[in-house]
Amino acid sequence: MVSPYLERPTRKLFEAVIDGALDGDSARSTLFEFFDRLEIGVLITDVGIQPRGPRILHANLAYCRACRFDAERLIGATPHVLHGPETDREAARRFRATLEREGRATVDLVNYGGDGVPYRMHLVAGKLTLGPGDDTDLRIAFALRLD
Repeated sequence: MVSPYLERPTRKLFEAVIDGALDGDSARSTLFEFFDRLEIGVLITDVGIQPRGPRILHANLAYCRACRFDAERLIGATPHVLHGPETDREAARRFRATLEREGRATVDLVNYGGDGVPYRMHLVAGKLTLGPGDDTDLRIAFALRLD
């Protein structure tokens, strides 16, 4: 499930963020600010120990435009809020399992916008620990709308 085309750029982006932007207690807000400047959709979740999966912590403007949801509606919800009748639940389950097992995963899914209209999305995700003294693992998904 790992994309040979996006694996290296995603890894390089994570390395740049870790090396150049993160320090101490401001790591999470610095990370969110960094991704807010990107023109590619970024969704950040926690590790998702609750039964329904991870909780959305941040969605940048590009992601909100792609999925036609306001950030306020996404924050605190699970990514299931994006699913609908045509969403391949088995592909979503494999994506999550691969991300947990390997620390990175890709998937193409049909998701549903805030207006209820389906769209195709390509997700590339990786897990990131902010640093020493921070036991928070985050999942960061880069989202590309395909239609």
